[in-house]
Amino acid sequence: MKKIALILALIYYSIGTAQTKQDLIMQFIDEHIGEKVGNGVCSTLVSEAYKFAGFEDPYNRKNRHSSCYCKYGDEIPRDSVVSGDIFYVVYTDSLTNKFINAHIGFVYGVSDSNISIANQNYGVNKLKHSKVEIVVWSDMVEKQLGVEQKIYFFHKNG
Repeated sequence: MKKIALILALIYYSIGTAQTKQDLIMQFIDEHIGEKVGNGVCSTLVSEAYKFAGFEDPYNRKNRHSSCYCKYGDEIPRDSVVSGDIFYVVYTDSLTNKFINAHIGFVYGVSDSNISIANQNYGVNKLKHSKVEIVVWSDMVEKQLGVEQKIYFFHKNG
């Protein structure tokens, strides 16, 4: 009888402490803060974190754009966002609505007023000094005349 109780206790403990894939994404980020991941591109951080967490990587070498990862989860509203979700922002010309640029990272923390983002290579031509950093998104936003930004959040189950 003691053996059965011990086995049940071990099963309960292992289920209760199992890491989710979101936990593994956060672990990967925490282990790489201040480091350059891969080639330093924002989408490479997502690719490597997904691989670490055991997700099948949607990264397509022919199309390295961060938009590949947005097709890999379900779009969610701001009030459903949790740590480990994808953060994706698209910049367009406010007059012509033409695409200018995009950026991708992970939601690192959420409060009522702010979202902190884990990302690398925010901005252009910073690959040489690229590193994983945690920033509050509102601090990153640069108001530019004629540039509109749309923010999306995606959650990948698994």
